[in-house]
Amino acid sequence: MEINGTIFIQLIIFLSLLLFLSNSLFLPILSLFEKRDHLIKDVKNQAIGLRDKAEKIGRECEEAYAIAVQEAKKELAHLKYLADKEAQELLLQAKNSTLIKLKKHEEELVEQENAVKNKMDAMSELLAKDILLALVSRN
Repeated sequence: MEINGTIFIQLIIFLSLLLFLSNSLFLPILSLFEKRDHLIKDVKNQAIGLRDKAEKIGRECEEAYAIAVQEAKKELAHLKYLADKEAQELLLQAKNSTLIKLKKHEEELVEQENAVKNKMDAMSELLAKDILLALVSRN
């Protein structure tokens, strides 16, 4: 292998081309890569922050839902209690009303029974007199 002066010229051309391309091509490309890496990191950090925020909001919603369910159950139990109480009051009123009507009708029945007895007594006295008259007039 023979080394001559052209190798130095090729080396100078290569180094000058390398220097020129590193300033005009490689540095901008490396700069773009760095910007892209920073952008990816920023977006990734934003995504992590949004995920954490979404998880926090999700937990808050679950807690609010659990509280709402508990309150609804308490309200339902209270309403059932009030409904049972009102039903008992209505049943008591109906029972009292029925007892009053029953007593009134029993009194009316007793009055009617006494009236019928009085009528029967009067009729039986008349019948007894008629029978007695019929027997006396036969003799």
